[in-house]
Amino acid sequence: MAERRRERKIISERQELAREVHDEVGQALSGLLVQIRLAKARGSAGDAELQVLERAARSAVDGARALAYGFRHLNRGIGHLEHARSFSETLLRAAGCALSWTEERTDERVAGKTLREIGRVVKESITNVVRHANAKSVRVRLEYPDGLIRVTIRDDGIGFTPHNVRPSRDGRGLGLVGNAERMARLGGVFDVRSAKKGGTRILIEAPRKPSS
Repeated sequence: MAERRRERKIISERQELAREVHDEVGQALSGLLVQIRLAKARGSAGDAELQVLERAARSAVDGARALAYGFRHLNRGIGHLEHARSFSETLLRAAGCALSWTEERTDERVAGKTLREIGRVVKESITNVVRHANAKSVRVRLEYPDGLIRVTIRDDGIGFTPHNVRPSRDGRGLGLVGNAERMARLGGVFDVRSAKKGGTRILIEAPRKPSS
């Protein structure tokens, strides 16, 4: 029995490490790769593009350092959702995609873990928009209904068939699966609605306070 518990703990730790690598380093490197491809497609990289690439590279380095030292995030004095918004603005601007971000004002407190996980899911979702959607505009709305925190992301891209997405050996599809697992652990929801040529709507929702 003790041996089984030890094995389950090891498996759980490995799964958590895989999520950390994907989130802290994978997101930043994915963003950097997207921006490099955009610069190559344009045939030039001016000062503005190089600054974007520099910020993306710095984010990847920071994520690697945070992972190496066992921290979830380096302390930058910035909130998780603010960081997600800044990340989204930078990545979408480089892709020539317009961003509309609206946020409902509230005095309600949200658990730090919940904010951290939702911030990660938002960044992963925006990265997927840039990599796959070919969208011209993205709308993000943040709300706080009935004890919940809710983020809705809509794009006007080419869309896809969500139930056909499966993780592959090269890592594609892991983001959607990881996002769903992450929100499920919070007692929340990660719901994707999309159709080919019809854009995509992503709903991210969780209780503001963890269940006791």
